[in-house]
Amino acid sequence: MDALCDIERKRLQIALDQAAAKRLALNIQLEMASSDGKHLHIVVRGAPVGVDQGPLRFAGTFQDITNEKQREVDHEKSLRAAKPVPIEPQSSIQMRW
Repeated sequence: MDALCDIERKRLQIALDQAAAKRLALNIQLEMASSDGKHLHIVVRGAPVGVDQGPLRFAGTFQDITNEKQREVDHEKSLRAAKPVPIEPQSSIQMRW
């Protein structure tokens, strides 16, 4: 959790606390910096284990979704850059019922 900034660390802690209190699965997207300073997007997924056996623990994964997020950004940019194609009115269309 040291790679998370204070805001993201707090978001994760709140999500963990809520999941623990309700004994629910956890699924949260966070931003962080790698050891070389690269900006990363991750998703944290987990679930409580050992609910009836003493202190609550979580089992889960951290997954790097940086490439997926970049594709989403690129797609949004391409949609904004696309020019609409004008549609010419068709005056000769006749409808029969």
